[in-house]
Amino acid sequence: MSGVRALDLRDFDPDRQTLEFRHRPPTLLKNKTEGERIVGISESVVDALQAYIERERFAKRDDNGREPLFSGRQGRPSDSTFRAWSYMGTQPCVVEACPHGKRRATCDYTRRNFSSKCPSSRSPHAIRTGSITWQLLRGLDIETVAKRVNARLETIRRHYYKATEREGFEELRAEKTLKLDIEDSNE
Repeated sequence: MSGVRALDLRDFDPDRQTLEFRHRPPTLLKNKTEGERIVGISESVVDALQAYIERERFAKRDDNGREPLFSGRQGRPSDSTFRAWSYMGTQPCVVEACPHGKRRATCDYTRRNFSSKCPSSRSPHAIRTGSITWQLLRGLDIETVAKRVNARLETIRRHYYKATEREGFEELRAEKTLKLDIEDSNE
């Protein structure tokens, strides 16, 4: 969450399809300058960010005169605001019928202070975990993912890789066991 909060408008380059994460106090990256990196993003993410900037972003500066990429009425949002946005933005009823049988117009969970109580909403950490798992399952090697998300390999293996038993098997099979074909043996 600290990385997303630290992003400035100038850190988004739609032409190169990148975000630059920079440690610029007082917005701190978790691993300070060691956490600085450029991350490539897909065209659909570029499109979403451009739409956000054009339609939703408040043209505000923070207390240091910087223009945050994600801004609120007061400037750079706090950690608690980002957390609330995460819960609110991951509620399925934003885009489809509520899986819990509630009406969005009258559901208490749609209010900021109650959004974390929705059984289907997700925290920023859960989104990070899902993203890391998704990248690994899409075929990115663990070293590349570790660089993209600024995490150690051991940390990803221990805390973030949440593939199901079947997904883990398929990944292992694709990488290792398919090389064990008996008919390819020259011995």
